[in-house]
Amino acid sequence: MPWFNRLFAPLVLSSVFVWASAAAGLAAGNPGRQPSPTPPDVTVSCPQGFSAIAHVALNKEYTKVFVLSDGTVKLAINGDAVTTVSANGKVFSFNSSGPGAIYFFVDGSIRLVEEGHLFYIGANF
Repeated sequence: MPWFNRLFAPLVLSSVFVWASAAAGLAAGNPGRQPSPTPPDVTVSCPQGFSAIAHVALNKEYTKVFVLSDGTVKLAINGDAVTTVSANGKVFSFNSSGPGAIYFFVDGSIRLVEEGHLFYIGANF
């Protein structure tokens, strides 16, 4: 029976240390992220002769900046967002939460990657 205790005690202690270090890492949060700014309201002229107003009603999105090895700057965007569009006495709510990313390449080009829900009002041609 003593051999069992000698084997069991180190196993339990090592498990406790692994659990404690993982819990500390999870409790550290997500350093370096900043709240994303709320964009201004947008007025859209509809072809039917009325205007609609798009408004970000809930903005709980956060941005984190990364610099990749080739010098590219990546803005990673995550969180919750709700957009409302109101016109003619009616209000529509849209889940416009991301994840998404904006890449600023060294050559001056930009890439926008939207992986979550997207709300877009296109131009009238």
